[in-house]
Amino acid sequence: MSLSEVYRELAGPIGPEPPDLARLLGALCARGRQAHPALVLADEAFVRHLARLSAAADDEPPALESLAAEDLFLASACLEGVPGATESFDAHCAGRLRAALVTIVKSDDARAEVLQRVREAVLVGTAGARPKLAAYAGQGPLDGWVAIVAQRLAISLGRHEAAGRRAHERATLEAAIVSQEPEVAFIKEQYKGEFERAFADALALLGERDRTLMRLHLVSGVSVESLGKMHNVSQSTASRWLASAREVVGAEVERLLGDRLSLARSEMASLAGLVASQIDLSMSRILR
Repeated sequence: MSLSEVYRELAGPIGPEPPDLARLLGALCARGRQAHPALVLADEAFVRHLARLSAAADDEPPALESLAAEDLFLASACLEGVPGATESFDAHCAGRLRAALVTIVKSDDARAEVLQRVREAVLVGTAGARPKLAAYAGQGPLDGWVAIVAQRLAISLGRHEAAGRRAHERATLEAAIVSQEPEVAFIKEQYKGEFERAFADALALLGERDRTLMRLHLVSGVSVESLGKMHNVSQSTASRWLASAREVVGAEVERLLGDRLSLARSEMASLAGLVASQIDLSMSRILR
């Protein structure tokens, strides 16, 4: 079976077939072999991989000649279990991976753990899921694509760990406040729904940058220092941005609750303290 026949069999309808389909497929195979001479991958196996990607495309698949054939060849070799492919993958992607994680994951040990989980998710798959590498479509560099996967995984891991830690800290603080001021507990319970709506409405006032900052910091656990590096500003500037966003939300929540609820002056004073204590917890819940 020719390479074009192998491609047609799996790709399905591909629109008007290029008159030089066989030549294009052969050229892609040649580019892959030239870039990775140590990896023994049959042309038919590589073309099947290209065909599966074409068939899985949501929209019209990209032109074959525009694909990153060299990186797709490496991805296909990894998925086929070609000897030496995972080592080539590590050598090709390691630098970009570490650079992508340095501003998100602080310690060397934590970065090593994330890198190991990325390798498992990308090359092996987890919980019955196929390796993520099967979804790499060759429309950009492989190391850049893997770096994005790593960043998302790092943020997800940080979110779970930091969320539990912050929830415990805030619950302790809130319990202390409520135990000292029974009136605060009464207001919080009586107007719980109004609190949630007011915080959601207040968050809508924030610009995209500030919402992103708050989400990364409160939900994903990204440090203020890392936020500054991500935005090419100093740590103090990033801290001021976060403080300003909190002030905007807190003031708007107080205003909205004051307009929507009929509270005595003493209750409004307690309300202000409660809003201040609930800002991070409420915003993290909504932004998540």
